[in-house]
Amino acid sequence: MTAPTRFVTANGIRYACRRFGAETGTPLVFLQHFRGGMDHWDPAVMDGLAANRPVMLFDNTGVASSSGQTRTPWKRRPMTRRRSLPVHGLGKALFCHATPRDDEEVVLVDSRLDRWREVLSGLDTDIRTVVCGHTHMPFVRLAHGRLVINPGSIGMPYGRAGAHWALLDPGVELRSTAFDIEAAITQVTQDSAEIVRPAAA
Repeated sequence: MTAPTRFVTANGIRYACRRFGAETGTPLVFLQHFRGGMDHWDPAVMDGLAANRPVMLFDNTGVASSSGQTRTPWKRRPMTRRRSLPVHGLGKALFCHATPRDDEEVVLVDSRLDRWREVLSGLDTDIRTVVCGHTHMPFVRLAHGRLVINPGSIGMPYGRAGAHWALLDPGVELRSTAFDIEAAITQVTQDSAEIVRPAAA
């Protein structure tokens, strides 16, 4: 479904937003924070989420069409698509969103080995570990002499509920932490109340 971009003002900031989906229920609020804008959200995912609840998309302060300055420490650092650092027991590890070469490329734990070879080609030889995400599917596997780790997702986990993450030191431990989803929804609703109310107008 399509929705027009609207603008609401809260605390002197003009936010770009879109609202669609059900008319009643607790809104599900998505805040685009670092890269891209509201157009970055996948319609197939958003339409499914909007079937039973209102969905609201916002560009955060200083992002895309919203005014103001980004108010996080990340603004003071160059944002790169990849970053590498030494990890105890795992050698030099490269951290990226999807794959080392593309922020939206999909590769899965059971992808063919020649596909992994293609995805990992061009990496410096001292990179022994790659930590990626994007698919939200937790896994650990060896591919062409490198350890590949996907810790999963905290906000949109694949499969079972919970905050999925990985402990790296000195090996790899995939973990899932249970949390009170209803309490989190209540907190998000309260925290965004100043923005949610004007958007309905």
